[in-house]
Amino acid sequence: MKILPILTLAIIAETLVPQLMAESGVPNSEAKKKQFVPAGEVFRRHDKDENGKISKSEFLTLPRIQMLKVKLQDAIFTRLDQDKDGDLSRDEIREMHRAEAQRREEKIRKLDTDASGGLSYSEMSVDLFFSKLPDAKRREIFQRMDTDGNGEINALDKPKHKRRAR
Repeated sequence: MKILPILTLAIIAETLVPQLMAESGVPNSEAKKKQFVPAGEVFRRHDKDENGKISKSEFLTLPRIQMLKVKLQDAIFTRLDQDKDGDLSRDEIREMHRAEAQRREEKIRKLDTDASGGLSYSEMSVDLFFSKLPDAKRREIFQRMDTDGNGEINALDKPKHKRRAR
């Protein structure tokens, strides 16, 4: 399995699907604080016809999905629609989260050569995708991900998401 598809799916799992399952309604302004919205409420919000599923047309109304090229929108929906019925069920979303978390954990275990439970800068730098970036960019990304500043990316690091200006 190639690393890039894993990273692409990790991005989907961490940014796009949480919008579907746990959208918080964060406004563009950083002045307002993020508010938690239960996943069930988010699912209901996007299930416009209230049939208990997210259709492709409902999926395509998600703002982050709308920013993507049509080909990628289709690929993401197809990947999520495991039973190929043209709709996304809560179970399909949950299964995708579980499978992606499992893949990420396995990838981290393989990169974690010292078995510390986290990734140092040097361990992360051997990742095929990450290694292609310039050193300055790799260091910037690593420092942003290492939120506790211990020199290792691990479960204690909590992502600080920045909204991009539109």
